Amino acid sequence: MFKKITLFLLPVIMMTGTTHLLFAGENPFIRKFPIREGVVTYTTRGNQQGSQILYFSEYGRKQLLVEKQQNDNDIVQSASDKERVTLLLPDVKYLIYPEKKSAQKSLPLQKRLYDIFRKLTKQEQDKVLASLQKIAPRSYENISGSCFKEAKTIAGYRCNEELIGGIRSCTVANGGLTLEKRISLLGYSVDTFATEVKEKKVDPKIFTLPENLHIISDTQKSDPAPSKIIANLLSDPKGCRKRTGSGSGENLHLILYEEIKNLSGNL
Repeated sequence: MFKKITLFLLPVIMMTGTTHLLFAGENPFIRKFPIREGVVTYTTRGNQQGSQILYFSEYGRKQLLVEKQQNDNDIVQSASDKERVTLLLPDVKYLIYPEKKSAQKSLPLQKRLYDIFRKLTKQEQDKVLASLQKIAPRSYENISGSCFKEAKTIAGYRCNEELIGGIRSCTVANGGLTLEKRISLLGYSVDTFATEVKEKKVDPKIFTLPENLHIISDTQKSDPAPSKIIANLLSDPKGCRKRTGSGSGENLHLILYEEIKNLSGNL
């Protein structure tokens, strides 16, 4: 089945404005789509070319991302096809390589954040919950960097523009669902963008792990990112701001300044 479908990545989910973030009584870090279930199709252009499909249900609690892409390689002077599948559930994530019949198992960011959250004091938990509402629609991965809300419309949805580690993205649902991702560095340029977001019934069987896969253990247990995100939520995070002016490049100097400040920590 996976060979007939193909994927995009990453990190992924939807919410606009200050729509309520939480599933009552559950992990507060699970990011919520505005659509219960459906399919998002993507196109990739530039040094990578391909098409991707994201299937989701339960407002994004379950996701299957399939990617097939072709990489231009000037050194090898040939193009290589890559195919992989990412299955994301509330408490587990699998990066599946269909050709190798193997999958790498890990804990998704939302689960890692919740594990830390449960160990906090009641006062600290209340502060984190308040910050989650305050930062909307900013992504967890970009609590202190540049963020402009409703910066553009892609596939019929207003998305929020963020600059994280030199990658410019336009997202919804606190960064959970990426509608556009642009990388431009030293002559390397890749632009992945959604061409359609369609609300439709998705077969629940698609969110089950295929049989006879070799499972590789979690290799990210020492990842410091979740602890850093919680620390930022315990401080005084800021929400996204509205962009002023008509041109997307008008605030480029501000975006670059904020990114440099975020990376250096010294300005």
